[in-house]
Amino acid sequence: MIEQAINRIVTLARKGNFQTFPDVHGKFFYVNEAGNMIRLKKPEEMKPDTFEFHTLSALAEFIGDAGGIINGDHLCIVIDGPESVRVFGELQPSNDQTRFQYASAKLIHNPFQFGQYIDLERFVIMMQTLFVQTFETAQVVDALGHMANETIVDNKDDGFSQTIQVKTGITEKSAVKIENPISLQPFRTFREVDQHEVPCVLRLRKAGSSGIESALFEAGGDTWKLGAVERIAEYFKDRTSIPVFA
Repeated sequence: MIEQAINRIVTLARKGNFQTFPDVHGKFFYVNEAGNMIRLKKPEEMKPDTFEFHTLSALAEFIGDAGGIINGDHLCIVIDGPESVRVFGELQPSNDQTRFQYASAKLIHNPFQFGQYIDLERFVIMMQTLFVQTFETAQVVDALGHMANETIVDNKDDGFSQTIQVKTGITEKSAVKIENPISLQPFRTFREVDQHEVPCVLRLRKAGSSGIESALFEAGGDTWKLGAVERIAEYFKDRTSIPVFA
């Protein structure tokens, strides 16, 4: 980036279009082809490249290796949300009020889609891969795992529990009762911290002429986001000595 800027300045100078103008503070400016005044910056005043990570542990290691200071710039951590953390330097009044961003951690994951009905086989797989495996998760998987090839013949829902009758053979029927809400822990933030527990409502319905679909509806709103941010903040407070803003 610096090299490109220098080459551009040299090109303008060769065309005879380049002049510099000092201000009262000794800073220099030039006029670009559009007629705008652009300040010439020293290399140490130019924005550095940002290190990009995808785990909290990698970001904490970066901060530790830097000792909390980069080129005399004291670092701080800003937690934007459950999926994003950034590392900044101090505000630089002499450098156009610049604050450099030195590093970031962005979560890469495939979150569970709440509120969408999914065929039972895929639903069970998602329960086993996109959630923390708890007693409640095992209960859901156990209740639904053997129903993939069955058909709903009766469905009763009182708002708190759902009781369905499924056809398991030519004449045989069995009843399955699902109590709601169910406390589950979907993976929705960095794996280095505990996943927030949320109440969920499980629903089943008949899919076409045969088969069953299932969906989870979140009942806790966005309160899990505040909990996730707090846990990320505690993670860095336990591992670094620089300020953390959440």
